Amino acid sequence: SEDPYIFKLTDAPYIKGRELLTDVRKVTSRPGWTVREMAEALTPWMDELKKSLDSDGSLPFTFLDASPFNTIITATGEVKFFDLEWTARKNVPFLPTITNHLYVTFGRIGGVYSPAAETPLVYPELALALLREWGFDFSIKDIRASWETSETLWIHVLRSSPDWDELCARVLFV
Repeated sequence: SEDPYIFKLTDAPYIKGRELLTDVRKVTSRPGWTVREMAEALTPWMDELKKSLDSDGSLPFTFLDASPFNTIITATGEVKFFDLEWTARKNVPFLPTITNHLYVTFGRIGGVYSPAAETPLVYPELALALLREWGFDFSIKDIRASWETSETLWIHVLRSSPDWDELCARVLFV
């Protein structure tokens, strides 16, 4: 069958601004950081995604690669995505796409200071806590289902993504 994802190198003009991941690192580089602070740093990205959700809870196929680490905030506060090399043949389901984005983002943050005691460091728990901060009512079962679905990009990219138990063992590096 035809691969649902397409990789195509793109050539786009430079976007002046700051990388959103810089804002996240500013939060996690301070002792006692919280989920709320991380969610606030990521909110411009999430707000842009929310604007593009369709009635069945899907994102446009061009948003498959619209992750926090592919996000620039311009001087006027506008959110711009870059490096969108991966697209899909159809719109993509929200939760598997977001779970993928957060999983890769957590790995790109690098080392973090010890957070507040109530802040989860295990990847799925942190993703769930962020989603709840943004007003979503998902459960850990939903996160697991989104991780294990075939509609998830990393299955196609990594070919050897961690299974659920391995994912639950991954923590932000403190």
